[in-house]
Amino acid sequence: MMGGGSARAERVMVNMLEGKMFAEFRAESREAFGGWLKTEGMHFDWLVRVEWETHGPEGKLHSAE
Repeated sequence: MMGGGSARAERVMVNMLEGKMFAEFRAESREAFGGWLKTEGMHFDWLVRVEWETHGPEGKLHSAE
């Protein structure tokens, strides 16, 4: 997942007790990412495009791109 190509995982969080995994990916486009998921045979429940995020102690919103 972190190997690169048309999609690359940047952060992965796993809950072994509930069998859940949340992953943050960077991809060229939503279509490229969807194709990559199918090629890799990865099941997913939903995709969300993140447009804004906070970072740093000030907590201000910044563009995620």
